[in-house]
Amino acid sequence: MSGYLDEHGICRHCRMPSGNPNRNPDALPYGFPLRQGRYRLGDVLGQGGFGITYQAWDAKQRRRVALKEFFPRGAVARDPASHIQRLVTREDGNVWAGYYDHVKQRFYDEARIIYNLRDIPEIFTIYDYFEELNAAFYSMEFLEGETLGEMAKRMGHVTWSKIAPYIWDVTRSLEMIHRKNQIHRDVSPDNIFIQRNDQAKLIDFGSVRNFKTANRFTGIFKAPLAAPEMFEDTNQGPWSDVFALCASIYYLLSDGKKPRHVYSRLADLNLQGKDSLVPLENYVSEIPDYICGAVMRGMALRLPI
Repeated sequence: MSGYLDEHGICRHCRMPSGNPNRNPDALPYGFPLRQGRYRLGDVLGQGGFGITYQAWDAKQRRRVALKEFFPRGAVARDPASHIQRLVTREDGNVWAGYYDHVKQRFYDEARIIYNLRDIPEIFTIYDYFEELNAAFYSMEFLEGETLGEMAKRMGHVTWSKIAPYIWDVTRSLEMIHRKNQIHRDVSPDNIFIQRNDQAKLIDFGSVRNFKTANRFTGIFKAPLAAPEMFEDTNQGPWSDVFALCASIYYLLSDGKKPRHVYSRLADLNLQGKDSLVPLENYVSEIPDYICGAVMRGMALRLPI
């Protein structure tokens, strides 16, 4: 990540080629400088519907970072000078003309919210936000490791003793987030990142909302792990994150058996008077009773009076 390449595109320090020849065509070129040369881009780490994340070198702080670019797929294209251009403009008279502005504001809000949560050790840190090339970017802590979901798939079977330290990390982060009137709204094994030092961090804050002030709660979430109110755009709060965390524990300890969809469970509860969720103890024995009870209570559709 030093930026010193020879005439063949080979790093003068480690002798490795400069990036993947099959680089995503939407991405900025390998080695591209941003923020007056402070950042130099490396490999693409991933691309979602609203952005591209790169590995990058921060020359000012002399550290490796992850750099996320606002790039709403399908709404923009990159011109020869690497600037992004809207595919739909207000002059077109299209009902989607305001989409770009809306999702760009969401991108900024995500960066601002995460930055304001920087005092929570179990959440990744944002360092910098800037706009360039008609796009927006933010740099953040570079995490090395794997998600809890990837770990579970790699191991094939995980026990409570294995995942418990990570769950406590996430529980502490959620407690602090909720104290700030924010809810994550997308807690899942794929959004719990296990670092090489064996500590967990909660990631992906694209759906976060202030549950005290938000008028609407539409967003992206994982249906099998989501609480009933997530589908109704109403009555969402810290309990919604608790449900998703408990559903994630259920999913992990039952070796990937996703809980029944809440709509099916609600239908069974209304018709038969009984929740059809299979008790977690049917899948796993090496778990304390109080943990098993807490998970089932956290996923309850109706709590006993």
